Amino acid sequence: FGVEPAEPPTPLPSDRDQNFRVVAARESDREAEELVPAEPALNGGAVDGAPPPPDAEPPAFVLKFASRNEDPAVLQLQHRALAHARKEDPGLALPRLRRTREGEALAVVEDGRGGAHRARMVTWLPGRPLAHVRPRTPELLERLGAYLGRLDRALESFRHPADERPLKWDLGRGPEVVKERLELIEEGARRTLVEEFLMRYWKRVVPRLEELPVQIIHGDANDHNLLVRVDGPGALHDAVRPAGIIDFGDMVRSRRVNEVAIACAYLALDEADPLGSAARVVAGYHGERPLEEVELACLFPLLALRLCVSVSVAAEQKREEPGDPYLTVSEGGAWRLLELLDEASPEMAHYRFREACGLTPCSATPRVVSWLEEQGSEAAPVLEPDPREADPVVLDFSVAGDAFPGLSPEAGPEAWWAAIRERMEAAGTPIALGRYDEPRRWYTSEVFAAGPPADPPELAPPAQAPEPRTVHLGVDLFAEPGTPVRAPLEGRVHSLANNAGALDYGPTVVLQHDAEGIPFWTLYGHLAPGVLERLRPGQRVEAGEAFAALGTWPHNGGWAPHLHFQVVVDLLGREGDFPGVAAASESGLWKALSPDPNLLLGIGGLEAA
Repeated sequence: FGVEPAEPPTPLPSDRDQNFRVVAARESDREAEELVPAEPALNGGAVDGAPPPPDAEPPAFVLKFASRNEDPAVLQLQHRALAHARKEDPGLALPRLRRTREGEALAVVEDGRGGAHRARMVTWLPGRPLAHVRPRTPELLERLGAYLGRLDRALESFRHPADERPLKWDLGRGPEVVKERLELIEEGARRTLVEEFLMRYWKRVVPRLEELPVQIIHGDANDHNLLVRVDGPGALHDAVRPAGIIDFGDMVRSRRVNEVAIACAYLALDEADPLGSAARVVAGYHGERPLEEVELACLFPLLALRLCVSVSVAAEQKREEPGDPYLTVSEGGAWRLLELLDEASPEMAHYRFREACGLTPCSATPRVVSWLEEQGSEAAPVLEPDPREADPVVLDFSVAGDAFPGLSPEAGPEAWWAAIRERMEAAGTPIALGRYDEPRRWYTSEVFAAGPPADPPELAPPAQAPEPRTVHLGVDLFAEPGTPVRAPLEGRVHSLANNAGALDYGPTVVLQHDAEGIPFWTLYGHLAPGVLERLRPGQRVEAGEAFAALGTWPHNGGWAPHLHFQVVVDLLGREGDFPGVAAASESGLWKALSPDPNLLLGIGGLEAA
């Protein structure tokens, strides 16, 4: 290859190839095959074809010896794909091929044992593997997603005869790869977990497969292949940026969304909020290479499938080469993440990905809201007397509010009820109201401190205090204990439960309704306990029917007597319960699932906070 080493080549970790870093002794060796304009600092500080700055690192390369079993056509695929991508996007940080002195892309090297290997040389990309970078800020994750979006956009029109070869790491073959190795996973909970995720794939992805766009993808955007660099002094989230990607051995023509799923699977490993991290990657990718709605619908099960492929292949590799730590480098994190994702809501993951792409999180929400705007004025009152006619007083429980000076959230229900009744009596009304979308300081119980309410507690940040839930998702209607609670619309009892924890709902009823074929639900919390004996799931409830009564402490969760009334467009599989308070950082997502209840209540002066 005509490169004079300045020092002995350094071995690099790898899977199939044997790789060595070669630092060149001569500055003239910096040149490689393609001389096209590029962004600075992508190849040691130089723009291709321009003199490097005085402090530039010496030119370096990666000498790659391919496995004897590697098809030369696959190596050609990689070389031509890299050249094509650089032509389409000259500023994209990618390795460049260096030819031999005879102008060939490959050299044949005898190994001294009667065998021969094909050798090639590419430019060294300066940077640090993402695996060694913490923390991974949302900004960095989004930039990495954007880098992959640019890469896939540049590869969109590329084809090669070897791009559809059978490849065990092709996620399109994921179910087959996992099933072939399933027996190698120790029988028990973990094997069952993999089987369950396979079933989810068959249910959620297979019916949509033909709708998913196909193109050549990198296919292995893991945290050892993605490189980052620090651009200079400043805050970490401003300084760390993508420096490129390496190892194109798994490049294949596959479903485009598989690129995103693979990246999300690896970049969510050992993160405090795995789905939040994945959502930032999705947002960045979508900004450069827009994803279709069907791709977002398949992303969560594909992410999990990649983890299943990783652990099943790791089980095979441990049996074949038990002493090689490189082969199982991600196994522990993959199992941990699979176990966490098993407890997460697939629907909520889908909604988070949609929101990250600027879409309405739940596609049913606009239709339900439109129906409520048209029909809500005909709804029956939820309390007696009718809050619309009782001139209720609106209370300010917000963080900045001073409606109750000197009264802390810890004062207890008796003190709060006395203060609220005083306000009601002063206003001459039997009803007081608490607003929707109001950030509050009430929520001191552990119930409200456990991170995103649709995720298991284990997904909350382990090394920092979890974000408390403070934004109210319902409307509170304060009235005397025993006040009848009525159904605003006809419907059926979906579920009921006694959520008896401190500052929880206490006795709770969820009714199901129909908006011209679209189901939605209303939730009633802090009821008197007798409702749990009177109602049963499936029971019909007429509009205006008094089906429950307001409870009081201690049976209503430990609150001043009131009805927590909430509208829900997707229960996320829950029964007798649904989060009534959201973390501020996720309030937009949760409000999409729980739109303003005043669409049904119709109470004047009750604008959201």
